[in-house]
Amino acid sequence: MILKKHFIYFILSGFALLLFFLLNISLGSLQIPFSETLKSLSGQNLENESYDYIIRNYRIPKAFTAVLTGSGLAVSGLMTYSVPIPSRVITHPRIKAARTVIRPEGSGRFWVRTISASRSRSTI
Repeated sequence: MILKKHFIYFILSGFALLLFFLLNISLGSLQIPFSETLKSLSGQNLENESYDYIIRNYRIPKAFTAVLTGSGLAVSGLMTYSVPIPSRVITHPRIKAARTVIRPEGSGRFWVRTISASRSRSTI
């Protein structure tokens, strides 16, 4: 039962992605009619050649970039939060990279903490 529910959500998410992809292509500073967008994507000749040029050279690459960027951010977020917290802390002394956390402390001051082989805290 749960698998069927997740499958339905997956299919609905796919349709939503396709709909927003097509809307991303058709909407912009120059609004291209949705029917013209579908004609251009199916390979048919359009009456207005500038629509076809804009769709193929500007909007399709922009839409693919948006989808790839969003999926990359989703995967990186999944990887970040699926790793247990103690293994995310850098504790090996030979690692030269340090992770720094900057947090506002009030009255224009910031609390800075660098996590590396030696832990330090300072206020700027």
